[in-house]
Amino acid sequence: MKAFRQRRRRASRAPRARPGPSAPSAPIVVTPGDRHRPGTPEPVWTPSAGSAELASVEKGVRAQAARGVAAGHPLVDLRVVLRDGKAHSVDSSDAAFRTAGALALREAAADAHVRFLEPVAEVRVLVPDDYVGPVMSDLSGRRGRVTGTEQSGTGRTLVRADVPEPEIGRYAVGLRSLTHGTGRFDRAYARHEPMPAQLADRVHARRG
Repeated sequence: MKAFRQRRRRASRAPRARPGPSAPSAPIVVTPGDRHRPGTPEPVWTPSAGSAELASVEKGVRAQAARGVAAGHPLVDLRVVLRDGKAHSVDSSDAAFRTAGALALREAAADAHVRFLEPVAEVRVLVPDDYVGPVMSDLSGRRGRVTGTEQSGTGRTLVRADVPEPEIGRYAVGLRSLTHGTGRFDRAYARHEPMPAQLADRVHARRG
């Protein structure tokens, strides 16, 4: 299953984002955060912002990060700081502050470089020795990186590689054909890594 994500690469500051002429505002600063972790707002308390307003802005930021800012993929690896908050006696509400937080995050992301991340699997392929070369070449053609090989019994070799998940959706069929039914493999999720720019452009074009 493909699970693309987006990562922020540099800091940016969003102006006050307002859903209406007199609605609440939420100026925020967004910076790169912990690797591959969802964005976590870190409120800075000010005399003009109360706990209820901060909680509502946080909900809006979290919801927008989950929806993403391009092509509908979650936004990760960021730190969000709420610098200030102002309420209006008539228009302030939980929904208004959520909207302000979401809009502020979108404006901050629009001013920064956002990269697509793709899931990478750790793949282990067990094949007869005669097929080690073709298997390694095939994995490289799938944008895989061979991380090691080791003997596994007489005449058989275990090949380890990190391969992007989008490249191994039908790997069982390919491996069966390549090894004439003598090879087998297993895989496990390893991590997310930045997607090559040309592939990211295609994803954005399809989803954008």
